Amino acid sequence: MSIPRRNSVTIIITTSSKGINPQYKVGEFSLAFLLGDSSYIIFSLAVPPVVAQHAPQGVPTPPGSHNVFAHFIIGNAYYMTPDQWESDIVEAQKAHIDGFALNIAPQDHHTDRALQAAYDAVEKIGNFSLFISFDYLSGGPWPADRVITIVNSYKNRKAQFHYKGKPLVSTFEGVGNAGDWPNIKAATGCLFIPCWTSMGPAGIRNVLNDIDGAFSWDAWPVGAEDMKVTNDMEWMKALSGKPYMMPVAPWFYTNLPQWGKNWLWRGDDLWHYRWKQVIELQPPLVQILSWNDYGETHYIGPVYEAGVPEGASRYIANHPHDAWRTFLPHYIDGYRRNIANHHNNPASTSLHQKHPISYAEKIVYWYRLNPGQSGSADGTTGNNPGIGQPVMKPHELSQDKVFVSAFVTEPSEIHVQIGSGPHSVLGAAPGLNHGSFSFKGQTGPVRISIVRGNREIVATTGPAITEQCAGGVVDWNALDTTSCDVELPSWRIGVPEVCLVPEYSVLRTAFDMTKRSVLDLRDSAMAYRLSAQLPEPSPATIATPMARSGPFAPEDYTKPYCEFMTANPTIFHAVDGFTRQLESQGYKRLPERETWNSKLEKGGKYYVTRNGSAFISFSIGRDYKSGNGMAIVAGHIDALTAKLKPVSKLPNKAGFLQLGVAPYAGALSDTWWDRDLSIGGRVLVQDSNTGKVESKLVKLDWPIARIPTLAPHFGAPSQGPFNKETQMVPIIGIDNSDLFQQQAPSKVDQDSGIKPGTFAATQPEKLVKVISKELGITDYSSIISWELELYDSQPAQVGGLDKDLIFAGRIDDKLCCYAAQEALLASSDSTSTSSIKMVGMFDDEEIGSLLRQGARSNFMSSVIERITEAFSPNYGPNVLSQTVANSFFVSSDVIHAVNPNFLSVYLENHAPRLNVGVAVSADSNGHMTTDSVSYGFIKRVADRCGSTLQVFQIRNDSRSGGTIGPMTSSRIGMRAIDVGIPQLSMHSIRATTGSLDPGLGVKLFKGFFDYFEEVDKEFADF
Repeated sequence: MSIPRRNSVTIIITTSSKGINPQYKVGEFSLAFLLGDSSYIIFSLAVPPVVAQHAPQGVPTPPGSHNVFAHFIIGNAYYMTPDQWESDIVEAQKAHIDGFALNIAPQDHHTDRALQAAYDAVEKIGNFSLFISFDYLSGGPWPADRVITIVNSYKNRKAQFHYKGKPLVSTFEGVGNAGDWPNIKAATGCLFIPCWTSMGPAGIRNVLNDIDGAFSWDAWPVGAEDMKVTNDMEWMKALSGKPYMMPVAPWFYTNLPQWGKNWLWRGDDLWHYRWKQVIELQPPLVQILSWNDYGETHYIGPVYEAGVPEGASRYIANHPHDAWRTFLPHYIDGYRRNIANHHNNPASTSLHQKHPISYAEKIVYWYRLNPGQSGSADGTTGNNPGIGQPVMKPHELSQDKVFVSAFVTEPSEIHVQIGSGPHSVLGAAPGLNHGSFSFKGQTGPVRISIVRGNREIVATTGPAITEQCAGGVVDWNALDTTSCDVELPSWRIGVPEVCLVPEYSVLRTAFDMTKRSVLDLRDSAMAYRLSAQLPEPSPATIATPMARSGPFAPEDYTKPYCEFMTANPTIFHAVDGFTRQLESQGYKRLPERETWNSKLEKGGKYYVTRNGSAFISFSIGRDYKSGNGMAIVAGHIDALTAKLKPVSKLPNKAGFLQLGVAPYAGALSDTWWDRDLSIGGRVLVQDSNTGKVESKLVKLDWPIARIPTLAPHFGAPSQGPFNKETQMVPIIGIDNSDLFQQQAPSKVDQDSGIKPGTFAATQPEKLVKVISKELGITDYSSIISWELELYDSQPAQVGGLDKDLIFAGRIDDKLCCYAAQEALLASSDSTSTSSIKMVGMFDDEEIGSLLRQGARSNFMSSVIERITEAFSPNYGPNVLSQTVANSFFVSSDVIHAVNPNFLSVYLENHAPRLNVGVAVSADSNGHMTTDSVSYGFIKRVADRCGSTLQVFQIRNDSRSGGTIGPMTSSRIGMRAIDVGIPQLSMHSIRATTGSLDPGLGVKLFKGFFDYFEEVDKEFADF
């Protein structure tokens, strides 16, 4: 097929039963070729730049602004943290979106808090804007005085978007309150662009004196039609030159019967073609529907599980839509170029400088997993009969097709294959190309590739199209994803480059993305922390290998590590065990509530705890003076688990006693099914005589819970996805009393000994009594609260034919913490005598580190400051900064060992092996704190102590995890590196490491402490 050339006449040819229908357009814009059930569109936006098109005649287009916003539902942001707000803003900036339209409803009590967080985050990051859209349908009309208060509260904020010098304000409907707005405008000075779509263009003409523009919600076609611009043009004409905000959306499906919503509109190719229409019409403002409206499936932002409305998880879980943002910079920059050129002012085009457009070769694709007639529609209709649209069957609207967009730098071919079916091959021109491909009755994985010169440049495989519908219901939501980037330097454009992407499951990728989002929000949604703690009467002990005079032997640490892991299943047990081990080695406890100046001495050894779930230990060199450096190794000691809910007592079901638990981070995954689960943690007990609250540690030495799977004989319900709230509830016993008596007696009565209104009354009676018996508690009312968690009761043990493996639960990250502690204790006092050797173990890393015992808190920085102050006669910022500059921080967190069954997901030469040595963790996007200086530093340490270093970096087509390294080093300012001991099956309930790996970690960390000062001298200029 022919390729459009600059300044050529582009021909669009369509074939139909009536023959060929050519359309001609001046300038390079697009080429389409339709054949049979496959359609193909070439849309050159970036290579070369788009030449301006002219808006349709008779449609006034005001000059000036050309901004793109995304509709953001504040009602779904209740649990969002400041970090999540900042992350979403950055992701939107990367997509070249200018700001968020913040939809607020009157019934949401968190609105003020969320608005404040949004405006604060934008003003911190910059180059982004916000405006408020008052939702009059969700919770009823807004009182005018409240609208005035909110607008006036935010109109002068730096983050507020101004249009024509006035703060922009919008609505979602509210036609019945149109009469309020003349007074609101007068009281606020706002520029008012409402979404009064129900009025229609004809009705909007009657209120032109009260509005400054209009936004339409009509972003989806009605029936089995593609979206047209007829309605947009009618709005633009009705506004008579006032700004029109044009809607753009990728998809629409909702099934929320509790709100009377269960229909779909055609999505299909809409995302691509709608942007083409935006570029043609050149509206001054565009609004994407939406960033986070999960319930209606048109979200393009990250999915935060806590924001998903009840009932929508079934079709939202494992359905990320992030890939739809991939080509937004091409669309949005093309729109801006055209509108600027139309007004003869190309120089005014504001293209994104911080996140420039990418010319990487890439594939973005989306489709439904189930053919439209392969299962029940679950009452879903095509169109919305509630607004008078004709009822159709959903499969008559949503087409059984794979939709593919691809960016290529040279003439190429796009190959698409479903299962074992035939290949569809279509030509691709330089630029952004789009096509759709019919299922044609085929099922199986979907493989898509860019081929040039008979070589695959990019290839990717999506999940299988299947007629086996989950729960028998067709999945009407779209799965979308993207391939890896193949970025060619300018001097190599035109030279074939091969990047073969291994086959992978989009469902797996989607799970990882969702999981990360859930982790980020757990700090506010799931954390249930208390602060008091006292030692346990009968502590577990940690064995330390006997000192050797000969060569270091990593095998000496294998058995002690396994014993430590078995004896300390919860974070409270681990911290208690570590601190008791420190005390046995001469370390003294420092209370945070007291001053330390008179307590610290040269040559002294100390530790301090926080919340009983985090601690910092350090030894002071005998020649230390204030301003000298600190050699620090730190990691996180928390692990994925299932925590008891504040009220964990549940009604009996079908003769089973059950326990209310909540996942901490990514727990309650598939690996938690059918495991022997025990329980442990801390219990806060008040002494009846003194009134003092004590912390008692408890762990039962037998499994008390299990999460049973559904046998595969039950078919689709046994295959998932599973609801963690209703289908992963542990059973803890049997109670068939309902079969033998008309009414079971109350579980909380005088005979049980549990008084109503006490904490114990909110927990299962049998559990209260078992825990009390273990701790010797006779008065159940003395239990103030507890923090208990379930854990895999199987002990840690060596395995493999040569016993060269360790199998254990909670390896992440107690492995690195164990190695750091043993290294500190093994490091001789005669080494690095002018410095401080420090180990930190933090809580809450798996949920974002935002709590007071997490690495993002002031815990470590306050310890550094107090030590520096204690030895400085003239303490101040100068000496503290000197201390930080002279220090070095090793962030230690387990890293992915190479899995022999999935070699293709690892980056070549970056796949650490077990029983070889610690791996340096690198990431080009700052998820790890490693840089060239810190790598050189740890390499010199390894050379001196005889350790072998490995290296790990994630592939470009995968997402990196995170550690405490970047957050700690950036906040405090120390030189830093991320390293990790390799392990398999990270975040599984049980994992694997090498039998030598605990000792190899000790070897490197001990070498770091021993040789810190010598190596630091080599890096004096950094």
